[in-house]
Amino acid sequence: MNRRRHCFFACCLLFACASPSLAEMLRAADTSPPKNAAADRVEKLYNAFAVGTDAAGNAVSNRYLTKRVVDPSGYVFRVTPLAQQLPALPALTPAWQARVNTSWNVINESAQSVFAGGLLRVSLGTLGALPGYVVFAYSTDGGAHTSYQLLKPLADDRCGMTVQIPVMPGRDLFEISLSNVNDVETMAASGWQCQRA
Repeated sequence: MNRRRHCFFACCLLFACASPSLAEMLRAADTSPPKNAAADRVEKLYNAFAVGTDAAGNAVSNRYLTKRVVDPSGYVFRVTPLAQQLPALPALTPAWQARVNTSWNVINESAQSVFAGGLLRVSLGTLGALPGYVVFAYSTDGGAHTSYQLLKPLADDRCGMTVQIPVMPGRDLFEISLSNVNDVETMAASGWQCQRA
């Protein structure tokens, strides 16, 4: 038993002494094609996956901004998608332009909710760089908006999700639809019922 323990410690000591520093691993990763090969394949997969066709029948794929990070093992890179390039859209219809720069109150939040008391605020806007999209913004503390999402108008009464980003940046996205309830325009967004403030 004692001999086995000494062998184990010797192996650990040998491994620890032979392990390169993080700086050495990064330098090797930058110059060693095998370590980048898997990351290259993943980036190509992200950027070449056909998600549909355009009006002319051509295959359409998404373009992503990706980040390479050294895996905790220190041997390979992982590719993490951060953002997606979105195409330009036609200008907003008059129905959506009338809703730009409007604020909405969530009217169906439970009194027992941690967000009760008028703390949930929603607004609709636009983004100058992508004028055909609707910006959906909300705050859960009654203050400045902290969460934003670009929506694509699908009709005069609804907007859908625009991004298709794998992993975490593509989670928890909203779709909105509008209807008249007792002659008051009401917006439904992920279970919230909202009316103009």
